[in-house]
Amino acid sequence: MAVSGFSVLQSSALTGLQDIGRVGFQSLGVANSGPADYLSFYWGSRLHNNHLKSPQVEIGFGGFTFTSHCATSIALTGADNQLLINNVPVPMWQTHAIKAGDIVKVGRPQRGIWNYLSVRGGFQVHSTLGSVATSTREKLGGLNGQGQALKKGDVLPILPSKHSAAVKLDKAWQPNFLEDKVELSLVPNAHYFEFSKKFRKAFLSTAFSIDPSSNKMGVRLTCNQMSELSSLPESLFAKPSEATSMGTIQITPSGVPIVLHTDRQTVGGYPKFGSVALPDCWNLAQCRPGTYVSFRLTRLSSAQLRYRHLQQQLQHTKLSSC
Repeated sequence: MAVSGFSVLQSSALTGLQDIGRVGFQSLGVANSGPADYLSFYWGSRLHNNHLKSPQVEIGFGGFTFTSHCATSIALTGADNQLLINNVPVPMWQTHAIKAGDIVKVGRPQRGIWNYLSVRGGFQVHSTLGSVATSTREKLGGLNGQGQALKKGDVLPILPSKHSAAVKLDKAWQPNFLEDKVELSLVPNAHYFEFSKKFRKAFLSTAFSIDPSSNKMGVRLTCNQMSELSSLPESLFAKPSEATSMGTIQITPSGVPIVLHTDRQTVGGYPKFGSVALPDCWNLAQCRPGTYVSFRLTRLSSAQLRYRHLQQQLQHTKLSSC
């Protein structure tokens, strides 16, 4: 089957190709990357019955337009946004048949940050170190393997496909981004009890705010009570650098917490207060600057059980016909 594609008419610096991430290269200092909101990315794949490794377009804060050169099927998941085909609004979270010459536009989200545009069969792009995931900092992945964001004039290769019955994800499974305050599950780690009891109590009773400088490397949190959180012993910062993981909470010398995310550095020297449970990391990625964030302690076994239960639910949830 011949490869055709989508011509990009409008894009932004926060829009690029992503798959589930670059696995197995952290020992070389290469980040995983991948989608900020894995759950929305997952449903984009499921709607087309694509393999989870199939690339999608990750769109930050909207503003993406393209024209198709062939017939295929698309879907938009993620942030609460508007999808238009030839200027006609169509629902998110379901598949839509498009044909050659159609113009598709993703608007600006009303709530949330990240959208995922999926296509039947996925985008046909060569991988770099086993993944298409775009990492602008490391200059890896993306359309040309150099970690570049998508721009006007780029052509995204796809495999044309015949029309099939449209399917949708039921409303009950679609996330809402109405909350102006989120609570994150925190799993303590080996450094947790090296922080004073006063610091731990202040941290867990504080409502933090997401700082505008946050990105896919890490979500920076601030608060009005930094004086209570900034009296940290120098010994905490004299440790050798250690490996990081998705959701690791690093504490800077000024007491600022940073929740590390998909484009995080692979090692870090700041002390680690704990880790945020994975499903909460995906939700946190969709929270805009100014959103209030608080933490509650949970056991590792509870976080693991919650994650396994979610995976089972995802596998057994069926899509509906439109």
